[in-house]
Order: sequence, then C-alpha cells, then structure tokens
Amino acid sequence: SIFIKGKVADINVEDDGAVTVIAENAVTGDKVSQTVDMAILATGMEPSVSEGAPAADLDTNGFVLSDFEKGILGAGCAKKAADVATSTQSSTAAALKAIQVSRR
Repeated sequence: SIFIKGKVADINVEDDGAVTVIAENAVTGDKVSQTVDMAILATGMEPSVSEGAPAADLDTNGFVLSDFEKGILGAGCAKKAADVATSTQSSTAAALKAIQVSRR
C-alpha cells in the first residue's frame, strides 16, 4: 500500500472501473497521478448548534441561512461545509455584506 498526503485535484473513474487520483504531493510538491483501489479523502463536516446560539434559521443540513432582516449572516463553515480558503472568502463577503446592511 502507498499512502500519500496531498491535495487532491481530481478523481477520475476510468472506462474499466479503475479509479485514478490526481493530486499534489504535500511533501515534495510534485503532481501525482495514480490508479488506486481506494481513495480516502477528508471526512465530511457536520454542523452543530451550541446552547445559547442566536435564533438563526437552518437549512435541511443544519447550516445557517442568512436573514438580512434579522441581521444574521452565515459565513464560513456555519454556512456550508468548506475548506479554509473558501471559508475565508465567505467570511470576507459576509463582513462586506454586514457593512452594506448596516448602512440601510
């Protein structure tokens, strides 16, 4: 077995049913393309609402829905399962939206 820690760019299912993983090796930085029997990716995220949290509406998966009238803006992992870069972009967008909403 070969275990490579890396950032997966793509997973392709070949015509014969084989699975090819294309990734960047986190140690060497090399682009790796390898046919595998099984690929294990990061686990999924599951939202949780703590006690005393604001009364925000949630979608069917339990993530926060933005409600501008109530002043609630979902961002990052509260809004949807996301990686760090996407969470950062979402948080920046929510901050800018909060500025817009507060000036109304």
